[in-house]
Amino acid sequence: MLTIDKADIAFFTEETDIKRSLDYAIENNTVEVFFQPIVDSQTGKYVGAEALARIKNSEGKILSPSAFIPIAEKNGKINQLGKQMFKKCCDLVSSSSFKELGLSFININLSPIQFLRNDLEQSLSSFIHESGIGSDFIHLEITEEAMIDDYQMQRQISSLTELGFRFVLDDYGVGYSNIVRIRNAPFINIKLDMSLVWDYCKNSGALLPTEIEAFKNADLKLPPKESKQPRWQKQCEILAAPICKATIIQSQFLLKNL
Repeated sequence: MLTIDKADIAFFTEETDIKRSLDYAIENNTVEVFFQPIVDSQTGKYVGAEALARIKNSEGKILSPSAFIPIAEKNGKINQLGKQMFKKCCDLVSSSSFKELGLSFININLSPIQFLRNDLEQSLSSFIHESGIGSDFIHLEITEEAMIDDYQMQRQISSLTELGFRFVLDDYGVGYSNIVRIRNAPFINIKLDMSLVWDYCKNSGALLPTEIEAFKNADLKLPPKESKQPRWQKQCEILAAPICKATIIQSQFLLKNL
């Protein structure tokens, strides 16, 4: 006998609303772009930003990516969502108001599903061409999950790097960490998963500083992911020796559609 209680009904009602909101945002081109500033830990100045997707539910409330991204990946809408985000980012970056900010780069996330598509190079290059911005201004973020297929990873990174794009590895340390792959891939930044940083703050040891020093010697910048401001200043005090002498910090302040 199947029993459904109020909690089950509430869950399915919320999930259905998210699915409908996602479909509406994609079909009506209403996905919103928010920018999360990235700060130079030495100067405290904004040097770049990460573009983040946001949609609204039926009540007009903004939904967290953790609510709709997994659904988009399951129902096959993640590629449409990603394309809409990339195009809007390119259009915003090319605007005069954005240029006045003086940022050096924008990070745009690629889901593992997007990253495996054979038409990725063609679609991204067309958006860049239409907007008139330089591809070197765009840093493409991929997670360790996207690195499972080594052949496809190398092929995609090689073709997109030739077009001028740069790559950032996101969520390092909680997935398929592989030093050999990182060494062979042209990542310009490696974003430490926040869990590694806070674990070090609570239980310091030699492992994380040693690994970070190796990355720094390879000329890689290491922004701890999603650190809050001014909390990032406290992180820099704690992590000054192992990390913050050559790193950038990502703030949780969100700037909508600059």
